[in-house]
Amino acid sequence: MTMGLRRGETWDDYINKEVFVSTDFCETGFDGILIEWDKDKIVVKHKDTGELHECKHGTVFGEWWFDDW
Repeated sequence: MTMGLRRGETWDDYINKEVFVSTDFCETGFDGILIEWDKDKIVVKHKDTGELHECKHGTVFGEWWFDDW
C-alpha cells in the first residue's frame, strides 16, 4: 500500500481532484490538483500558483486525510 491512500484506492481515484502535498505529515504543505501519476512520481498542480510539481509517493494525501485526523 502506498502511504496517502486508503485500502483499495489507487491514485486514479484522485485524478483532477484536490490533494494535499506535504513532506512532514501535513504540518506544512500546499493544496493542489492531482494531474497524473505513475509508479515513480505523482504530478500535482499547485492550487494557487498553477505550478506543476513532481512529488514522491508518500507525500501526497487525499482530502480524507484531514477528515480522519
